[in-house]
Amino acid sequence: MWLKITNFINRMWLNITSSFSRRVGSYSLVLLIAAISIAIGWPMEKVKIMDDFLSFLGKYELIINFFIAIIPIAITGLVIYIAFQQSSTNRKKLKLDLFDKRFLIYKSTRVFVGKVIQNRKASRDEQREFLLGTRGSEFLFDADMKTYIDDVWNKSIDLENWSADELTSTHSTERSAHMNWFSTELSSLDDKFKTFLQVGH
Repeated sequence: MWLKITNFINRMWLNITSSFSRRVGSYSLVLLIAAISIAIGWPMEKVKIMDDFLSFLGKYELIINFFIAIIPIAITGLVIYIAFQQSSTNRKKLKLDLFDKRFLIYKSTRVFVGKVIQNRKASRDEQREFLLGTRGSEFLFDADMKTYIDDVWNKSIDLENWSADELTSTHSTERSAHMNWFSTELSSLDDKFKTFLQVGH
């Protein structure tokens, strides 16, 4: 008996897989439920309720099929939205990382220029800190800014080389010109870096 019921269920399942996708209220599903209920002793009243439910669904078959059809579209739209948001987040993070690196170079340059003005030259430790602090500036700024940072370094080396002659007139004109240059640059340093320190840049 169980073998016959099993064979019956298998045949009905094959029928359902081809017909249920076309019609939600297929009677094949009802027959399957009836067969299962007989096998497990399920009350026929419940089968009647299921039959009524499937009949109800059959009345709204077009609406149900419509929603089934738009589910893949909705999922695709959700995936695209999530990907867009992730891309936007990554761009913002990149800009913030770029700002942090540029600000460190700006800070190192400003501190270094202030030290040169204060002591009329830069010590070896200050020079080393400046080189470390501005390392990689060619990748974070344009060519003009890289040239400017190089000028700060080269003029500080000149002042160091001329420091032994500070009490003499040797290189006095050059020393004075360099010190004036550093004083001027300290006041205009913010303007030079301002464009690159915009978060949206």
